[in-house]
Amino acid sequence: MLIRIGYDIRFELTQDVPFLALVRVHPSRQADLRSSDLIRTDVYTRVEEYLDTFGNACSRFLARSGPHCLGARAIIEDAGQPDPACPDAPEIPLPNLLALPW
Repeated sequence: MLIRIGYDIRFELTQDVPFLALVRVHPSRQADLRSSDLIRTDVYTRVEEYLDTFGNACSRFLARSGPHCLGARAIIEDAGQPDPACPDAPEIPLPNLLALPW
């Protein structure tokens, strides 16, 4: 099945802010994309794309002060099956997560 995906994020900044956005489709699903999911901005800025150490697609840019809109629209193909579940997975309290050696 084909699924339309996307987002529009609107915000206003009082000063220049460096952004790191993780809103792209995971690289493991890139082959399923039928159109690009690259970020578009309403204010021109250079967007750098890279993979982080966990394999996530990241977008880095400098957002200048003022109003902004980030967005993307894409089509992805999916089998429509639910994601695998692990009902026996333990819940880890937040303080314990902060202590993990990431």
